[in-house]
Amino acid sequence: NGGLDGPGILDALDVPEGSAAELVASEPDAAAPGSFEEAVDAAARTFTCDVQVDGRPVLTITTARGFGPLFDRLSAADANAAFMPFEPADAPADARALTNGADGRAAVAFLAIADSVYAIQGAGAPAVAQAIVAQTS
Repeated sequence: NGGLDGPGILDALDVPEGSAAELVASEPDAAAPGSFEEAVDAAARTFTCDVQVDGRPVLTITTARGFGPLFDRLSAADANAAFMPFEPADAPADARALTNGADGRAAVAFLAIADSVYAIQGAGAPAVAQAIVAQTS
């Protein structure tokens, strides 16, 4: 999971005690790409962490190391129609974050810290972005 703390992620998602929670990490080169998207992920060396609670997918975190300098393109005038900035608490000075403001499975947050970019998709995405900030500070 790229050094992300599983219990911290589950706490941010407010997973009820006693729930069967599973975090499944995927390396980009673990298998030959089966699609264009998988080929791009492998070339970019991204990895994902899928969170399932009681057998249901809840959240996906995709991490792209070295892509921090490209983050500002997400908030450029021609790309930001769906996203608004938000400021995670106690974030380092170089941290930047965007969210689509949606709730539930439609929630998306992007977070950049140093040279890494995190794409967080699913219920609780902004809260998980905050947890990532806390783990990397």
